[in-house]
Amino acid sequence: MCTALALSTPDGQHLFGRTLDLEYNFGQSVVFIPRHFKYNDNGLSLQMKHAIVGMGMVYKGFPMLADAMNEHGLACAGLNFPKFGSYNKEESATKNNIEVFRFPMWILNNYSSVAEVRPILENTLLIDKEAFEGLVNPVMHWIITDKTGETIVVEPTVDSLTIHDNPYGVLTNAPNFDWHKTNLARYIHLSYDQISNFESSTLNLSAMSQGTGMLGLPGDFTSASRFVRATFLRDATVSNVPDFGIPQFFRILDGVSVPKGAMMTTAQKIDYTQYTSCMNLDTGDYYYKTYDGYGVHRIRLQNENLDSTELKSYPCKTEFIITEGNHND
Repeated sequence: MCTALALSTPDGQHLFGRTLDLEYNFGQSVVFIPRHFKYNDNGLSLQMKHAIVGMGMVYKGFPMLADAMNEHGLACAGLNFPKFGSYNKEESATKNNIEVFRFPMWILNNYSSVAEVRPILENTLLIDKEAFEGLVNPVMHWIITDKTGETIVVEPTVDSLTIHDNPYGVLTNAPNFDWHKTNLARYIHLSYDQISNFESSTLNLSAMSQGTGMLGLPGDFTSASRFVRATFLRDATVSNVPDFGIPQFFRILDGVSVPKGAMMTTAQKIDYTQYTSCMNLDTGDYYYKTYDGYGVHRIRLQNENLDSTELKSYPCKTEFIITEGNHND
């Protein structure tokens, strides 16, 4: 269970990130992959072209990405898509055949913009092949954006990929993106403006608190409700906040984050927001915060040697940062 967000700021920054909600830690860390990194082992090969930074895991030396951006400002995140997506077992003789586990890496390593990658995706199949024995490919869909603000959703179906324009800049989980778009119409009664009173021939009612305009905004943690909530919180920011940036981006995703104990799986595991990320696609800065550590941490592409051959993995910081307020420094 996850929520992804793309947001352009008034001063022209293009931000992208997500919450990752899961019942277990998958060994995630911030991974930097330079232009000249090569991998050739365990029957797999990888030759890098573009430098990449993002959250993922390094398994037997091979990087796998959950959300990341490349040096050109193209970014991608994968979100769980159970029961609605499907991969192909057999390759096609006429299409690009990409193994599922390579998909985000393939996009970011070979393309620089949504406009460039979109026509390629229209002729691409995702092949359900394991990277390593026992690493099953979860069914996913992906949100892809760049520093022009153009955003698309890619959903795997039998024999093709379905590509949707995404003007909302939001993605959660199943059902499919078209369903989420249609579902938004159920909330056309919402308003950012306060409703102060209701009068009729028999009623004269006054509001008891602020917030009446958004009464009915869903507050649960289902993917449908998170999509609606994130969409309206994002739109409220764009519509009403004259100046915002990375702090506001994190605040929007705070509104769909899952605290421990609020969402239990059928196996009685605690599903919660493991981390929240924010990428500045213009500067190459990757920000994140973890559940246990409320400080925001940054990894900067500009501080790395993009022409290196060495993959780097930065463990996620989990300390809860407290600063003293009763001093004059």
